[in-house]
This record gives sequence, structure tokens and C-alpha cells, in this order.
Amino acid sequence: MVRVELPAATEAAGVILKSNWNQATWRQQCFPLALLDETGSVTTATVSWASDNTWALPITDQAGNVRLMEGYLDTGAVHTSTITVNGLPASGDRLQRVRLCRRR
Repeated sequence: MVRVELPAATEAAGVILKSNWNQATWRQQCFPLALLDETGSVTTATVSWASDNTWALPITDQAGNVRLMEGYLDTGAVHTSTITVNGLPASGDRLQRVRLCRRR
């Protein structure tokens, strides 16, 4: 298995560079995980997912966009992977992003 490093809170990535990406234990199923906003503050939003497998690209680790795209949920032949985001703020507010990472 390829080891995926976690981005530091100050590490910027994305089309519009942002920091404070949400961190999650990389496993096949996640119960609701509280999400932070781009400042690192707690929000009302949560994310959960289920998949047959997790995987990582065998690429050299680099901070930023490479690290952001390295690990992923992997759908097997039996089930479809699902990701559910709940508790998004009402119209006018917005959630910046959801980032799933594997922990060592």
C-alpha cells in the first residue's frame, strides 16, 4: 500500500489556492465526520462515505495539489461508493471543499 502524507494546515492546494483542508482517517467506511471551513473553524456540515476499498496513486509525494489528489475511494465490482454531505449552511453561505486523506 502506498503511504499518503497528510497536508499541513498551512499547505495550500486547489484551483484557487486554499489551506485548512479537512483530514479524515482513510478507511472504507466513515461515520459522520465534522467538517471545518477554510479558516479551520467548525461548521454544521458533516461527511460520511462507504466504498469497497481505498487506494492511492503510486506517485512521489509533493505538497499541494499532488498530495490533494493522491488517495481515493475505490469502487469494487460489488458496490457503488457513496459520499454523503449533510448540514450545509443555508443559501448565502458556502462550504469551500471536502478533502479525504489517509492516516498512517
